[in-house]
Amino acid sequence: MWLILAAMVSACSPDKKPYKVTFRVTLPDGRPVQNAFIYLYTPVENSLIDGIITTNQLGEVTWQYDHKAIIKYEASKAGYKRCDVIELRQGTIFVDVVIYPENDPRRACLPQ
Repeated sequence: MWLILAAMVSACSPDKKPYKVTFRVTLPDGRPVQNAFIYLYTPVENSLIDGIITTNQLGEVTWQYDHKAIIKYEASKAGYKRCDVIELRQGTIFVDVVIYPENDPRRACLPQ
C-alpha cells in the first residue's frame, strides 16, 4: 500500500528541471562565431526576459530560465545577424543559428 502511495505522490510532484537553451552560432560556411551577441527578450510589458548573452570560442552559449516561455532572439556579430523565436521547454533544447550578412532575406529580422 505504501509503495503505491509513494509512486502516486512522486508521479504528481512537479518536475524541477530547469528550462535551458543552448545556442550554437555559425556563419553560412559552418564556422563557429566566437563572441556573437544574442539578445533575448519577450515583447510584453514588465517582462523579466530582456538581456544579452555572448557565445564562447565554439560559438555556443547556454541560458536558463525557471519557467516555460516564448522568447524572441537576435544573434549578431559584425554586420551578420539572424532573428527568430523559440519556445523554452523543460530540459535543454539546442538551437543552431546561422547568421547572415546585411540584405540577405534569411536573416528574418524586421527593419529597425
